Amino acid sequence: MRIVTYISREFIPCLALTLPSWICNAGATVMVYTDFQPLESRALEQSPSTVGFTRLWESPARDKAEHWRRKIEVCAVANEAAGEGGPIWWLDADCVVTGRLTDPLHGHDIGVTRLINRGQTGVRGGANGGVLCWSPSTRMIGWFERWGEMTEVFEREKHRYAEQDALSEMAVQCLDGLLPGYSVQILSERIWNCEDDRVPAWAGLVETYRPKIVHLKNGWWKRGDVWDVLDRVYGAEVAR
Repeated sequence: MRIVTYISREFIPCLALTLPSWICNAGATVMVYTDFQPLESRALEQSPSTVGFTRLWESPARDKAEHWRRKIEVCAVANEAAGEGGPIWWLDADCVVTGRLTDPLHGHDIGVTRLINRGQTGVRGGANGGVLCWSPSTRMIGWFERWGEMTEVFEREKHRYAEQDALSEMAVQCLDGLLPGYSVQILSERIWNCEDDRVPAWAGLVETYRPKIVHLKNGWWKRGDVWDVLDRVYGAEVAR
């Protein structure tokens, strides 16, 4: 089991908070791809041997569009490095892992969250790109190439979240039989990518479902009240 992510220097404080939960709870090795020298960071230099760092770029992403392209490139690089093997998880740096990650794919190529749960099947923008799981293979090379190409198309069409919209479109095409060669597993966001736009509603989801991955997007990783909820529900299971 492997986890991969990409961060720029400004996300060091975020990963410094969430990485301990990956190390302690996920049961996976971790590879962090960067555009800076990671050993320059005290917050990261004490990471155990199960965490690796690779600098792929010499300078930060210039804008969110370049960040999206780098994310997709990281997925492609991780896929190629893994060869045929167990699943790879992409986690945004603002994800907290509260339990052991398992293989949720049931023989499918890739798993996405939030596509069905909110009734958005067939609607661009339905899936959340912060959490992905896929089975590495030579076939997935084409998936990531197509994802990058479609993201660029959506960028030109001025999609606000081009990378996620492209992912959603591809997943829906698979479900509709319009993208042969790939199969998609819909993963429950209640377990694998718990997030909401309101803290009380989110806290209720965490308390009810005890998700394995909690997504602290929109800067929630900076909020003490959010961490208080995690501490109350999980206690020592959440390391930070």
